[in-house]
Amino acid sequence: MLRMIATNGIHGRARAFALAATGGLVVLVLAGSIVLSSGEEARATVNACPQSRVFYTPHPDARRFALPRKIPWVTTRPLPNKGAGFLFYYSAGMFRSRPEQAIIATNGKISASQGTKIFWWMPGGGPRLIVIGQQLDGSGSFKQEFPALAPGSVSYSSIINVPSPGCWQLSLRTGDVSRTLVFRAVPSTA
Repeated sequence: MLRMIATNGIHGRARAFALAATGGLVVLVLAGSIVLSSGEEARATVNACPQSRVFYTPHPDARRFALPRKIPWVTTRPLPNKGAGFLFYYSAGMFRSRPEQAIIATNGKISASQGTKIFWWMPGGGPRLIVIGQQLDGSGSFKQEFPALAPGSVSYSSIINVPSPGCWQLSLRTGDVSRTLVFRAVPSTA
């Protein structure tokens, strides 16, 4: 007999406990992690980070709006919408495995020679893009502002400077448009 209890902790952390009545093998799958254990009790702590999905195919509106066609991108929420962030830093070696979940390095740098450049396309946007970062698994926060690339443009170039590793929600605001997405921040190699 196997009994499973799952509870959500503070800031999106998930804790799961699996109790086995016998000394059999327990397999626990949560948030993409697999924990194998034998014995009477298996316990796992899973840091659930609802990372945005990264797409490697051209954005559906790439031709129509002259958007980058070979750059991985993330979509913003709420869905459906047309807002997107094109992840120029995904050409770095650490991203060659084509991760499906959004990852960013801390301190605005992937390496000493490459920053965390994101080209934002936000239809309906205004003259400035405000990015507010809130750490979901901690108490960190940051705020950055970026001007539109040209008057009347809905495109913005940025180097996102996440201050520490962890799970980060980015809230994007420009004009009357408000969107969010989530990245897992990893330590910079710079």
